[in-house]
Amino acid sequence: MEKEIIEYLSEKVHEAWQEEKHKQGVYNHPDDIPYGKLAENIKEYDRATVRSVLKALGDIVGHKMTRIEEIEKASMEYRKSREECGAKDPILLDEIDNAYFMGAIWADKHPIYYDG
Repeated sequence: MEKEIIEYLSEKVHEAWQEEKHKQGVYNHPDDIPYGKLAENIKEYDRATVRSVLKALGDIVGHKMTRIEEIEKASMEYRKSREECGAKDPILLDEIDNAYFMGAIWADKHPIYYDG
């Protein structure tokens, strides 16, 4: 499946490249042919682009997921500490929950906002 996805995306990258070349007025480039008719070594340029972009997206998503987990843990720890101190006010606890959902980390009355 991964190979099919990379090939599909590589074809789209090639089509975008062709479109850009046409906008630049270039119509006689030797690689201005359908992706399926390209030589394998030329297709590999498009595949390398796709793999690079997918890796970068994976890095971004992985970082975001780590930050979300950190926020969730901090939010739960803060809520637990407030409950242990007798702060069982439902409005306060709702605000803490809302802070979590808004991407904020609450710590000792000084919010540190997640910058995305």
